Amino acid sequence: MAQALAEIGSVTDAIAYRWLFWPDVVEVGGAVFVDLEGIGREGISQRLRTAHDSSRFGESSEQWTELINSFNYFEIGNIFAQWKGSQDSSEEVQLTLAASLIEPWTARIATVRPARQVEVQIAPPDPTLGVCIEVVQGTFSEVPSPPYS
Repeated sequence: MAQALAEIGSVTDAIAYRWLFWPDVVEVGGAVFVDLEGIGREGISQRLRTAHDSSRFGESSEQWTELINSFNYFEIGNIFAQWKGSQDSSEEVQLTLAASLIEPWTARIATVRPARQVEVQIAPPDPTLGVCIEVVQGTFSEVPSPPYS
């Protein structure tokens, strides 16, 4: 497989996908977030404040954990805006990509928050979303108050 990719890829191709295999990870409110969109700590904090102000968010640790996990849920089919062909929509191809992200994402998160128990995994199947990868953190004992930092 590596040889085949070496025949079709390039150094610039590899650089272009660094964000996917070694994503930015930020910590906000004691939780870690994989930042594939590049919005940074302030952008994530703002989205958390918006969610907190909505009626959906409560003050329980279970609801805080659910909110954190929802920020760390990624549809493989929506990571790229452009598909090269029908093979990109194949569940098998998407599962292969999702599986290849687990180890580097786990290692990347450990560089930011080594003591936090985090599991990167392929999410249970959801026919409406397709293949998804999720970063699941244990239940939080405390819910931080806005503004999140």
